[in-house]
Amino acid sequence: MRRFITFLIATCLSALLSLTSFSSNAWAYNQTQFDLLKSGVEQWNNWNLHGGRGSEDIDLTGADLSSLNLTDAFLRFSDLSGANLSGTNLHDADLISVKLNNANLTGADLTEASFSDTDFGGANLTGANLSGYHYVGDFINFQGANLTDANLDSEDLKGCDSSIYTSDRYDRYDRYDSFDKYRCETRYPGEKKGVSFYQAIYNENTQFPSSVSPELAVAKEPPNPKCDDRYNRYNPECYNY
Repeated sequence: MRRFITFLIATCLSALLSLTSFSSNAWAYNQTQFDLLKSGVEQWNNWNLHGGRGSEDIDLTGADLSSLNLTDAFLRFSDLSGANLSGTNLHDADLISVKLNNANLTGADLTEASFSDTDFGGANLTGANLSGYHYVGDFINFQGANLTDANLDSEDLKGCDSSIYTSDRYDRYDRYDSFDKYRCETRYPGEKKGVSFYQAIYNENTQFPSSVSPELAVAKEPPNPKCDDRYNRYNPECYNY
């Protein structure tokens, strides 16, 4: 019995150590890429744009890039999930197809940066300045992000009314219907186009683009799946959707 208990304790300790090791490496970024980016934007862009990168994925997940000057940095197709970019200067940076979900962008300067298919889901953008960003197209995700005191004003956000800016269907007959108030028109099924602020956190100091009504864009309750069918739009359960 004593041997069994000793074995059980040893097994539990081993499992605990494995979990600790996994947790510590949950954001295991590429050290070589990290060092190169910290060495300066010029070296980074030369490597990234002139053959040095090749087919290599950019993995900067969880990297501490706080307070760096990354003006004009070409970060397209990079994974910066969970990265610390607080106080970082990303002015005019190329952030197309960049993953920034759960990143810390507190007080970051993202003015005139380029966004398209950019994921800020769950990111902390408290006090960040994104004014004048260039909206190239496709989808920008701010779902669940903290936008307290953030400046999101941009003339490039056009083509959608004050809505939640998500859609997975195109219905030319219902696009102006109140039933579609949470949707943005798209031309192809499954296509996401526009900007989603779904369940984002904001305050009276958050500056949204002029085309966005925060009260509509930041929904508190998810749409009822039953109401996704336009034939059920008169169902009492769908009156608030």
